[in-house]
Amino acid sequence: MEYLLYAGLVFAVLIGSIGAMVATTKDTAGGYGTVGDGLLALVVLGFAVLTIGTSVF
Repeated sequence: MEYLLYAGLVFAVLIGSIGAMVATTKDTAGGYGTVGDGLLALVVLGFAVLTIGTSVF
């Protein structure tokens, strides 16, 4: 059970970090990142899900 709690905490921190990275990339007028930043965020999140998921289960 602790593993699931730890994995949830890691995902929350990862999503917050990626969100901050994308939001602070001021390549567009609104202050949000480019499409490339969004794709990079999805790739990183997918890799994290696979890595953490296989180690927990």
